[in-house]
Amino acid sequence: MPSAFTFHSSTSSSYGIPIGRLQRQQYFYGGSPQYWELLDYGQTAICIYQKSITELNNDLNMKPTVYTWILAIFGVITFLPLMMAQLIMLFKPKSQQAKDLIIGKGKEWRDHTHFRSALAFAWADILLILPLLILSTIGVFNGQLWGYGLWLALGFLSIYFSIIFGVLEKAYTYPACGWLAYYTYFWGFFLYWGIGVVIYSISIII
Repeated sequence: MPSAFTFHSSTSSSYGIPIGRLQRQQYFYGGSPQYWELLDYGQTAICIYQKSITELNNDLNMKPTVYTWILAIFGVITFLPLMMAQLIMLFKPKSQQAKDLIIGKGKEWRDHTHFRSALAFAWADILLILPLLILSTIGVFNGQLWGYGLWLALGFLSIYFSIIFGVLEKAYTYPACGWLAYYTYFWGFFLYWGIGVVIYSISIII
């Protein structure tokens, strides 16, 4: 076992070393950094092995799998068109292009409240949902626990907003786009992706 220490005595769980050498040391084993923590107990120090973050993630089966790739690609397909539409809504809120993308081709805002709510959701998507999507995907593909935590949170948000828009907007959106578009990229994909990500993230974390 490679190490920077000279051990004077040992038991099954700890090693005694001189007090003067108390410090946190690092060595490399198989390309992965490992750590030993030294704790002062009177005349000797207790050297405790701590697993590296890489080892902990591997133990928790957090490496990306085929399911990770499927959900990530599905997420890009689902959210990318929305984010592009929301950017247009932010920069050209009163344009016909924004109305065509947000409420349907050739449609008009029902009233000022309808317009302001659409603008508010555009800001929320760009400032909250987009960063969460990017950071969670990076974390997941690096096998990080926080990545799956962010994915889980984003999945719940996606389900939450799918329920809200399913109740508020279906009567207007469904006739304009038809059943196929509505139950796929207009509304359905967000619900399906959210459910899939929540189930997968919980299975990894637990």
